[in-house]
Amino acid sequence: WNNSFGYIAFLYNLCYTVALFWMLLFYVGTEELLKPYKPLIKFFVFKSVIFLTFWQGLVVSFMATRMGWTPDDSEALMNW
Repeated sequence: WNNSFGYIAFLYNLCYTVALFWMLLFYVGTEELLKPYKPLIKFFVFKSVIFLTFWQGLVVSFMATRMGWTPDDSEALMNW
């Protein structure tokens, strides 16, 4: 936590969790209206892609700082 990256990552994760909670509450409130469209699976697939790419970036940046990688190595790993 020596730099601001840890704080930003924590804040981003907190905001993402709150947004996901409110979207779930929205779904519960409109479940009957949205039933013909089957949005629950689409919702979870879309949100999991966003969530997993965030964690991928977090893990790569953590590994880069701990293992002494250059910024080019980290960027190559993120954009493979």
